[in-house]
Amino acid sequence: MACGGLASGRAQVRGGGARLLGLGIAAASLRAAPASAGSLGTLLDYSAGVIPASQIRAAGAVGAIRYVSDRRTWGYLDAGQADPTR
Repeated sequence: MACGGLASGRAQVRGGGARLLGLGIAAASLRAAPASAGSLGTLLDYSAGVIPASQIRAAGAVGAIRYVSDRRTWGYLDAGQADPTR
């Protein structure tokens, strides 16, 4: 009788492993649907030099990204650069 219980326990462990393997295969076969969103517009990176606002608009961009790092005295956006973007 003890052997029967032991064999039954082994069969349960084997069955549990098979179930886990099956769940793993099923989970691996599921994939998230690809996201689909419309374009929010184009941003221009001007870390290499300042792009005038008129050129940003002419390019059809919605804005520009300026590289940001530690503050440096020569790195401030001055009024001449900021005003045309309004």
